[in-house]
Amino acid sequence: ALALRKEFAGQFLNLKNPRSGVALKDDPQLMMLETVNEKGMHYFIRHHQGHKKLPEYFAAKLGKKWHAFLKKKYKTRDRLAAAWAVPDSREGLLPNEILAEGTVALEPVVEKDYAFSLKRREDLLDFCFQMDTDHQKTMADHYRGIGYDGISYLTDFWCWMDGLDGRWIQNDLTPVLEDHAYCRVHDVFRSADLIAARSKITAPGANPFDFRKPYARTETRNADGSGQNVHWSRVANPLYYAVYSSLIGRDGVCFHCWYMAQCNSYDFTMDQPSYRREGKGVSGGDCLRDIPWQMVYRAAGRLYRSGEIPALRGDDPRLGGLPSNADIQTPHIFRSAQEGVLTVRTDHFTALAVDHPYKFSTPKLDMDITSDKCNVVIVEKLSEKEHEITAVGMAGDSVPTPKDPLVFKPMTWVTGTITFKNAKVKSIQRLNDKNKLQGTVDAVDASSVRLVKGTRLYRVELE
Repeated sequence: ALALRKEFAGQFLNLKNPRSGVALKDDPQLMMLETVNEKGMHYFIRHHQGHKKLPEYFAAKLGKKWHAFLKKKYKTRDRLAAAWAVPDSREGLLPNEILAEGTVALEPVVEKDYAFSLKRREDLLDFCFQMDTDHQKTMADHYRGIGYDGISYLTDFWCWMDGLDGRWIQNDLTPVLEDHAYCRVHDVFRSADLIAARSKITAPGANPFDFRKPYARTETRNADGSGQNVHWSRVANPLYYAVYSSLIGRDGVCFHCWYMAQCNSYDFTMDQPSYRREGKGVSGGDCLRDIPWQMVYRAAGRLYRSGEIPALRGDDPRLGGLPSNADIQTPHIFRSAQEGVLTVRTDHFTALAVDHPYKFSTPKLDMDITSDKCNVVIVEKLSEKEHEITAVGMAGDSVPTPKDPLVFKPMTWVTGTITFKNAKVKSIQRLNDKNKLQGTVDAVDASSVRLVKGTRLYRVELE
């Protein structure tokens, strides 16, 4: 199994993007590698009872490792029994548990009122942690041997329970603390629960994210098609993540796609006939082929990486309100859950997410959005003379069950005008989803850009 895992890691990391020719191991878009998804030995044994379901061949191997661990630590059955003794002087081993014979169970079947000592449970925890760290060290060395020099870790802290979090936080094999939160959200415009400020990890400092190590969020549940989420609001999701993760002070945010299969063409567009037919679509987590989602990812990602939205201090009372339908206002951010609007203004970015017509003014520019569906507009200042506008509308309504794919119907476009203050517009290029010139747009007047149907990306040159 280990040989197969290593072989697959090599195939995966050496896979080249057919468009760029860059191998995944060298691709800067690969944020980090997770060796095991949301599992660990302790979770497998204590909470999944997986050891009781193993075939005899594998159960024997696991048992042999367990007894080797105990013999190295305690040498004899008497020392083990004394260490595992419970407060009422009852021996910590059952009569049929003999260390020399290899019959000490990981979790023996006993009567309901029979309680083992905390020391016995702690040793099981230590054993599981050793198994996991040994495996991660093996795989991390293998990743480096393949040529990948980025971040890797065993698993996210979903399985860090019963005191495991402290061990992993302090361990050198955990360069980043990684979180799969799966916070529920019904409508991203009015429910911001997807950016929970609270964490299962007990932080060593006053700031809830002061872990002495980088802390990253790497999964999102939005747009999975269930009743708790609204599919179409996924389009604004990356902008909310960029804003709230900046306010909280997260060190990294990564969006993965569950279904990045080789059979999915890198040249996929929503114009392909097979995906226009009724019943055909994209699964909720398939970012690879969700072009509108991708367009917001790339612009919101640049906003997040710019670091222009400063984090709130650890003692700021507003941090406690971020997990709910909260309103928030800072010099850079305005968020109204009741109104369903999020605005951003920084040195290089002006952004808006709203699901109804809306006017937004800053010292640098004015937005007058006239479309009445999902609207996400991100204006980035590339230089004094050049700006890029990403404007993404609604792409697909909600679906009744998680098994249904996301169909890009109805498709709406952001309409309205963006007016630059104290500047005149020289030219406006309409770009397609591949950043290629699609055409031009005439300016509304000397300083205004008209957003038109059929375009999500604009390049604006000022005089």
